[in-house]
Amino acid sequence: MPLYSAGSNSHGQLAHQNQLDAHRFQPCQFTQNDSGQIIIVKDVHALAFGANHTLALCSYTSTCSNTDKGEVWMVGLWGCGSNQRGQLGPLTRIEKEVMTSFVPIPLSGLLACVSEQERRQYGIQLAPHAQDSKYSIVSIACAWQTSFVHVRPERPDENAALGRTSDFILAFGANDWNERGRPSPKILESSPINIIPFNHNSKSSSLRITSLVSGPRHVLAIVQESSASGTSTSRVLGWGASRHGQVGPVVGASSSSQGGNNFKPPTTLERPCELHFLDSEQEERSIGSSSHRPVDLAVGRDHSIVLFQNRIDPSVRYVALFGSNKQKQIQMRHTPQVGEGSTLVRLDKEVNQVCASWTSSFFLHHDGTVHSFGSNTKGQLGRSDSTCEHTSTFSSYATFPTSTPNVKGVRITFLATGSEHVLAQEGQTGDVWGWGWNEHGNLGLSHTEDVRVPEMVWSAKEKGRVRRIWCGNATSFVLVSQEVLNG
Repeated sequence: MPLYSAGSNSHGQLAHQNQLDAHRFQPCQFTQNDSGQIIIVKDVHALAFGANHTLALCSYTSTCSNTDKGEVWMVGLWGCGSNQRGQLGPLTRIEKEVMTSFVPIPLSGLLACVSEQERRQYGIQLAPHAQDSKYSIVSIACAWQTSFVHVRPERPDENAALGRTSDFILAFGANDWNERGRPSPKILESSPINIIPFNHNSKSSSLRITSLVSGPRHVLAIVQESSASGTSTSRVLGWGASRHGQVGPVVGASSSSQGGNNFKPPTTLERPCELHFLDSEQEERSIGSSSHRPVDLAVGRDHSIVLFQNRIDPSVRYVALFGSNKQKQIQMRHTPQVGEGSTLVRLDKEVNQVCASWTSSFFLHHDGTVHSFGSNTKGQLGRSDSTCEHTSTFSSYATFPTSTPNVKGVRITFLATGSEHVLAQEGQTGDVWGWGWNEHGNLGLSHTEDVRVPEMVWSAKEKGRVRRIWCGNATSFVLVSQEVLNG
């Protein structure tokens, strides 16, 4: 199942085995193992993007002609691009600082680099052999020069405390904005990898992370805490840069700036803190105490979006928007001033997915339409209205062309947003549409002009049906179904 990429490649983050920008989609390369094994990627479950590095969570087989073991299928972490700040892992950094193809990043090696004190605290046991690991990777995320790996115990001890069955997040790379959930870079010098500290009672409850997203400088996670009695609560936690209020009002937060009597968002949050919003009576409430369950997250450079589902009627959706509104990227009705928290807003139409570019916001509705608002300097809102060119604009809808031959109506089923460009997947045809910033050829159209209205960037009929799409910082990736491509 081939993976293709296009766009910025100054540090090899496209995995093309070079450092040249690609203006059309080209196949990604996975490095063969030195032991003689051949790596064949079966599926790509997730990709995550930093400034100049890429992480991939893949299913792959490792075959060896020297044994009779045959194919062994595994799920593992791979990385390419810059490793200048250790964002591809400390073991990889020993070899070189730029990887121009995907190389394996063993989970066992990451766990071994966690301090012994933290391993004891979280009950982490190192396996003598990588294949015997009791842990699996669930999801991944990247900040500008930082990586996050969400880990879950696979076979917890039946006699272990609940906390020993909890998920945890490994963080490695830069800590310029406290992205690693720790007070300062100095504390991290003795340990190249740390565990993000979540404040929960490990003896009486277990923690599951259901969503993990990161922007260039701040991180959000939905965590579900379950007690021995069977009750559970979902919370949204955030950390990292917070000066614009992108993690909302913070109660009891330890920060790098001190305020007076008037609330002022801290410059950064050194540890994960719970997000709050204002209810209909303007009372501050924890997201976990709401009658609405958080189901999706999106983060831009300085703003955040939380999508909620009504617990009684799942079709009823709400959003809370936090952070900078300089480009109208959180401009909906009842939007508060920066630093005053966020009001829960009921949506008029059912929303399946929320996304964000650096300074714009997007809602994918159940009917397949794309709602966009915020900065439009690069055409990232996908509007045909000439009045909103080169400006920030209030919410409206991306405009898909109706005059395209053989295109009767576009119904988008999945949306991917990068720094300032967008890819959209059409469910019935498998085609991919794109628009926005294209300076590095990241839309794969063989040119570098910005695209102001959606244009087909991948034809399923001509190139194969696309299974998944991703956008990074001036990069785009598409995963193509092998059987369709060769059909």
